[in-house]
Amino acid sequence: MANVQPAGATTGAKAQNAEFFAADLLPFVLAQYAAKNKISISVSAAVVIEITLDSGSNWTALNAGVAIGVDQLFTFDVAIRNGDTFNMRTPTGGGATVDICRVDEVTSEA
Repeated sequence: MANVQPAGATTGAKAQNAEFFAADLLPFVLAQYAAKNKISISVSAAVVIEITLDSGSNWTALNAGVAIGVDQLFTFDVAIRNGDTFNMRTPTGGGATVDICRVDEVTSEA
C-alpha cells in the first residue's frame, strides 16, 4: 500500500518568475528516509516549468526545459529529502495560467 500525503495545490494566474506557492512546501519525510513529490500540472499556455529544492537559490527545469503542452496533464516525480524546500515557477515571459497543480508526497509504494 502506498503512503501518499497531499503537500500543496494551486491554480490561477502566475507571473513570470513568481513562486507558485506563497510558502515553500516542506517534506513530511523523516530525516533517515527519502521520498518523492509527484507533481501533476496543466497550464493554459505552452510554458517551461521550473522547480527549486532550496528556497529559490537554484532552479531546475522539468521536461528537459521543453515547454509543457497547452491544456495537457503532465506528471513528474522529483526526489526529495528532509530539509528540502520545494517550490515551482515559470520563467516564460508573460507567466501562465495554471489549470491544475497538485503536489503529493509519496513516501512508499507497494
